[in-house]
Amino acid sequence: MMVIINLAIGSLVMNMHADLYPPFFPFDLNFFFKPVSSVHSWLYALLVTFSLFSINLFFCLLESFIRLVNSRSNRRRQCAALFIHLALFLTMIAHLHDGFKGHTEQLMITSKESQLTDLGSVRAESLKTLSHPDGSLKDTEVMLQFTLNNGQTVEKQIAYNEPAIFDGGKREVIIQGGDNRPAGIVLVRQSNQSEIRLQQHLPYAVKGGHIMLMEVTPSQLGMLMAQIDWQTTSGERSRKMLVLDHQAGIHTKLQLAGETYQYKEIFKMPVVGVQYIYNPSIPLMLNALVISLLGLILLISLPRGNSN
Repeated sequence: MMVIINLAIGSLVMNMHADLYPPFFPFDLNFFFKPVSSVHSWLYALLVTFSLFSINLFFCLLESFIRLVNSRSNRRRQCAALFIHLALFLTMIAHLHDGFKGHTEQLMITSKESQLTDLGSVRAESLKTLSHPDGSLKDTEVMLQFTLNNGQTVEKQIAYNEPAIFDGGKREVIIQGGDNRPAGIVLVRQSNQSEIRLQQHLPYAVKGGHIMLMEVTPSQLGMLMAQIDWQTTSGERSRKMLVLDHQAGIHTKLQLAGETYQYKEIFKMPVVGVQYIYNPSIPLMLNALVISLLGLILLISLPRGNSN
C-alpha cells in the first residue's frame, strides 16, 4: 500500500513540475540526488519503503533456506519458496543497481561519427521509411555502422522495436525517429561540367577563392534557398543566395570570379534520433527470471493433495 501511495504522489508531483524532468525521462536515480530537493521527497520515501521491503525479503529468503535445510518433507515446496524469494530479492537489487549505475543518453546520429560512452563510435549509413497504404508512417529502418573500442567494425540495422544490442543486452541503441535531411547541394561548373559537392559549413576551394554552404532554408514563396558564403583570395567576403528550383532560371546560377556555377540537386544524409541505454543489471535480471521460472515450475508440478 505504501508503495502505491508513494507512486501516486510521485506521478502527481512529476505532472505538477514537468519542467524539472527531461523528455523521455530515464530510470536514473542519480538525477534525484544531484542535487537533493524537497520536490523529490516522494522518491526518497519510496526508496525507504523498498529498503525495508528488501530487508524483510532477505530474512524471508534466509528463513526459506533454513527450512529447506532442516526439512525432511515438503522439500519441493520449500525449494520453490526459496527460488521465488531469491528471484524477488535479486530483482530488487537489480533495480537499485540499474538506477544508480546505469545511464541513458539522447543523441542524433548522422553520417558523421558520433561517440557512444564506453562503447565506441557510430554513424548512419542509410535510412528508409516504410508507409502504410494510407501514407502514414509504418516503420523507419536505419543501417548503423559501429566502430567499437576494440577496433571491431559492426553493422546493425535498427527499427521500431528492433534495437541494436551489445554486451549481452547491457547496452542498447533504440530508435526514436529519423529522416533523410538536406546535407548539401551539388553545383556544376559550366566551363568544364565538373561537379562540386558543397556540404554545410565546409569550405570548398574554387577559382578566385572559397565558397561555403551556410544553410538551406525555405523562402516565402515555398522554394528552398541556399545561403552561400563567398570569400575571395584577397579576403573579401560576401553572401550569395541561390534558389534550389530548376524553374527559377538565372536565380539557380552563381557568378563568381568570372565562373558560372549552376545548381544541379540537393543531396541528403540520414539523421536519426536514438536513445543509448546502459543497463548493467540485465544479467542479474535474467538470472532472477530463470530462478523465478524454476520456482513456478516446482509449484505447478506439486501433486494436488500431496505435500511432498
